[in-house]
Amino acid sequence: MRKAYLIGNAKYKNEYWKSLRNPINDIHKIKDSLEKCEFNVKLYEDLEKYDLTSFSQLEREVDKHD
Repeated sequence: MRKAYLIGNAKYKNEYWKSLRNPINDIHKIKDSLEKCEFNVKLYEDLEKYDLTSFSQLEREVDKHD
């Protein structure tokens, strides 16, 4: 089965990124579309920098469910 990792962050401290309107809604729409294409989707919302640096752990978590 194909895998997809989706991260939707809406809480940015950087002024440039605050222009994103609905990243959480967008990521849920993408998730729905990928699942229709038989992807195993793992969705994460509003991760902190620490969470993003441990992305390999996210991959291992998805692998456990295969």
